Amino acid sequence: MPRRGENIYKRKDGRWEARYVKQIMPDGKRIYGSVYAHSYSEVKDKQKKAISELPAVAHSFKNVCLSEIYPLWMAEVKLNCKPNTIMKYEGVYRNHINLIKSIPVQYIDRKVVNSLVSVLCGKGLCNKTVNDILMVLNKMLKYTSEEYGVNIPKIKYLREEGKEPRVLSVYEQKRFTDYLKKDTDIHKFGTLLALYTGMRIGELCALKWEDISENSICIDKTMERIIENGKSRVVIQPPKSKSSIRTIPFPLELIKYYNKFKGRGYILSTAKIDYTEPRYLQMIFGKYVADSSLTDVTFHTLRHTFATRCIEAGVDAKTVSELLGHSDTKITLNRYVHSSFELKEKSIEKMQKLLA
Repeated sequence: MPRRGENIYKRKDGRWEARYVKQIMPDGKRIYGSVYAHSYSEVKDKQKKAISELPAVAHSFKNVCLSEIYPLWMAEVKLNCKPNTIMKYEGVYRNHINLIKSIPVQYIDRKVVNSLVSVLCGKGLCNKTVNDILMVLNKMLKYTSEEYGVNIPKIKYLREEGKEPRVLSVYEQKRFTDYLKKDTDIHKFGTLLALYTGMRIGELCALKWEDISENSICIDKTMERIIENGKSRVVIQPPKSKSSIRTIPFPLELIKYYNKFKGRGYILSTAKIDYTEPRYLQMIFGKYVADSSLTDVTFHTLRHTFATRCIEAGVDAKTVSELLGHSDTKITLNRYVHSSFELKEKSIEKMQKLLA
């Protein structure tokens, strides 16, 4: 089967067509040629042969550097990625990949990549951050390979030490909940809503009163701050994936707060502000955590805690996955569900009872 980036297609007449770059013009424009066959494997072989027979001048684009590849790659990225992803890629290139931007693409081999990794690790970056940078570099190199037939090195990622995400214990959660239910304002209500539903901070900030009722919450957008042309702005856009668009039950425990605060516009609005952006909510949340004498707790901890409590309560993984807006139950089980020691004890007890 053809893979993305191969430029191989099945025509309406039943034949297979494979395109290849015959020549690269000085302005980067590509001149294509085509070969045809009655099967995918045959046309792929013809494509490889056609590329191998090209004169050396056709491969002149290999002599350009990553700095020249970058704007061409970004033009394609901007067609398919969200603003926050584009912003992330731009930052990675500007702050890290530009260390090798002047090296001709055909000379970027494993030694060059390993040297870059050594420099990044020397800056004190953790393995995960270095791997994120290598991922962006790999995307750029794959683009170059697919579009211009340049050989690229195989990227080897660093081993990441697994770190167990923070989850509130039942005792900590009760203490935090009691704090939030005392003198509850709109931001405490929002925090409770996240704790009882597992929604992401951006989804909560983008939530409007028209999206919720006493029975359900409709999540179909997210809020985040992005940087464009050196200036930051808040944007409302669809969630990170189609599965993130979901309708979940409204927690019965919070009905009284719903009736108390119900209004118009964004839920997290006050007399002074029309909405609360994630960065500001995180600042407020930090105060709540400090007042509750909790440590090493972020807003995302609420999402981990919600998922863990659901599993502990016997909710099946498929349901938890849909509540969280995941496309696969593996994501839920591997990233968000963390068995407590008490749950492990109960599992051992159940096994012993069964054997007895």
